[in-house]
Amino acid sequence: MAALKYVGNHLDSPMEKLFRDCDLAIRSTRGVAMGMVIVDSTEDCLTFAGAGNIHGLIYGESRWRLTSDSGIIGARFKSLAPETRPFHPGDTVMMFTDGIKSSVSPDKSVSGLSDDLTGMAEQILVDWGLDQDDCGILICHYG
Repeated sequence: MAALKYVGNHLDSPMEKLFRDCDLAIRSTRGVAMGMVIVDSTEDCLTFAGAGNIHGLIYGESRWRLTSDSGIIGARFKSLAPETRPFHPGDTVMMFTDGIKSSVSPDKSVSGLSDDLTGMAEQILVDWGLDQDDCGILICHYG
């Protein structure tokens, strides 16, 4: 909760600074795996960065797997390597924790659910979630 509060209060900061400063601000906690996406609709691209067991996937006009750096925010994570990829109207980005198989393929789970992001998330959890781990998923459709 501390990381979410910190990020929410500093949304005007550049991504790299936000991760670095959040790492310092929550040192007294257990830390957190954290991922973030910034969409630039004027350039039709998005930038993703993550630390810990956060994965990302863009699908639509093209398909990209997005990877996080190792480490935990709040436990002196070492580096951050944001990735910028094309992101066009009609594309979808999904961020998920390691409680969902990294080989997830949404097209195999969400046929007919393209307008129901909650239904998509629920179906992906059923089809690709791991029984022995907690799961988190966020799905955003650009359009």
